[in-house]
Amino acid sequence: MYQLSRLLHDYHRDLYNHLEEYEIGPSLYAAPWFLTLFASQFPLGFVSRIFDFVFVQGTEVIFKVALCLLSSHEGEIVECDSFESIVDYLKATLPTLTQTQMEQTIAK
Repeated sequence: MYQLSRLLHDYHRDLYNHLEEYEIGPSLYAAPWFLTLFASQFPLGFVSRIFDFVFVQGTEVIFKVALCLLSSHEGEIVECDSFESIVDYLKATLPTLTQTQMEQTIAK
């Protein structure tokens, strides 16, 4: 979790600051992602592509996917103005990717 937090700090400072402002650490939203390789919350087609990347490129893909998901939804996350709305977005709205969003995330 520290690694994800540090990557957000280094590469997506505005998002990092927004999450810190509401005391939302990666363990609140990313723990299920990492423990199940995104399978607990994301569509099966998306998860199978992540598994392919893990087998080819190694486990660092997990961080790349997490950063890509967060950065591609940064605008919507920053618009959330309470702890509850941010956590709800990260746990309920973010995993409901459209086919186009899945393809864009995988392409990145």
